[in-house]
Amino acid sequence: MSKIIKQKGNSIDFSTPIVMGILNLTSDSFYDGGKYLTEENIIKQCSKN
Repeated sequence: MSKIIKQKGNSIDFSTPIVMGILNLTSDSFYDGGKYLTEENIIKQCSKN
């Protein structure tokens, strides 16, 4: 089974897992009560496991 997708002259090889994430930091994205408005608080929250 092929793990390569070809489209419009481009190839994407999915034989190795690819991970992508989106981090939306705008103040109106999700309700957090305004707890994560400073860079320090954002980094602390993003670092949690």
